[in-house]
Amino acid sequence: MITLSSISAEVRREGRIFLRYICLRRVKGRTVAEFKSSKNAKPIAKVGIRPEFFNKFAEVFRLEPVEANEKEVTYVTERDEVFDLTLLYACVLRVLRNKNNVCKVIDVMLSLHPFELTFWNYRLINAKDKYERDRIARAFLMIYGLGAR
Repeated sequence: MITLSSISAEVRREGRIFLRYICLRRVKGRTVAEFKSSKNAKPIAKVGIRPEFFNKFAEVFRLEPVEANEKEVTYVTERDEVFDLTLLYACVLRVLRNKNNVCKVIDVMLSLHPFELTFWNYRLINAKDKYERDRIARAFLMIYGLGAR
């Protein structure tokens, strides 16, 4: 039986591989994650995060830094799902008040249907500013019963 995932996996192996870049930068004492569609592209989104929570996510998906120095760490992935999950994770962590729910957030995100993941990322990428992005992330937490508190 042929499934959609097996077809898309075959196409990816045969076709051109697109790499997605996630750059963590230290800027004025803060850590900012920049999500880029290619190495020299303008960032799709910039999200302020705490590096310790991103390191936990990098462990879950076995992301290895390609370039690293004291002010910048760059992760590269060819899997779109990982890139989308990382963007959603970074935005949700900004508004998550109870940091004990981080594991629950990861579990909910891993159980999302690909269409749901695409919807949330489309909304986050097209947000005008960080306040609208935070509002969308709070809506994600409310809909999936994680609560912003």
